[in-house]
Parts: sequence; C-alpha cells; structure tokens
Amino acid sequence: MTQAEIQHHLYEEIDMLSAAEQMRLLVLARDLRSATPKGTPWSEIKHLAGTLPAEDAQEIMTAIEEGCEHIDLHEW
Repeated sequence: MTQAEIQHHLYEEIDMLSAAEQMRLLVLARDLRSATPKGTPWSEIKHLAGTLPAEDAQEIMTAIEEGCEHIDLHEW
C-alpha cells in the first residue's frame, strides 16, 4: 500500500470516530512520533561480552532462581 493509500484509509477511519476517540488517536499518534528507543545499542556494549566472571554469573543465577522462581499465592 502506498503512503497516499494509507492516508486515505486513515482519513476514512478517523471520520467514523467520535471527537473523544479522535482526541485519543491524536494523543497516540503524538506518542508514537515522539517515542525514542530505550536502551543502549549493541554496537556500544558488545565489547563487554564475556567479561562477567563465571562466579559472578553463578551468583546472579542463584539469586534469580531463589527470588524469582516462587509464587506466593497469598501475596495479593
């Protein structure tokens, strides 16, 4: 679909929305446009690959398994 076709279909859909729905769509469109990717690109951190000592990695894995692998049904 070309950009012109997409715009045409969007206009048709927008025309069928209430004013409140159009405002929600406007907010969403602005959020999409202003959204920036979060995180650090791989190219900037790949030099760190393999630098975590095995002992530290095991400690992290143990902490995850002990703290995250259990469900407390009475917590909520």
